[in-house]
Amino acid sequence: NSELILITQSISTEHWLYDYLIKINNFTLNFCLNNKTTCIDLASEIKSLNKNDFYDGIHTTPSGSKKIGKFISKKFEKLIK
Repeated sequence: NSELILITQSISTEHWLYDYLIKINNFTLNFCLNNKTTCIDLASEIKSLNKNDFYDGIHTTPSGSKKIGKFISKKFEKLIK
């Protein structure tokens, strides 16, 4: 009885892959909409990430991972209720 949950990704806005990731995230969101699948839009909704939350613009530091973990945890809590 599991349910598919997709989550968009976030990277530093200064990283060269940022514009490509926007396209991938938009594809993911459209897929969720068209297939009535649960999607968490991390990329658009999390506002607390900054350049200090990434080692290299993609991989998160412990502080970035903590922020993302808390964000996703809150979203899961809402889905369960």
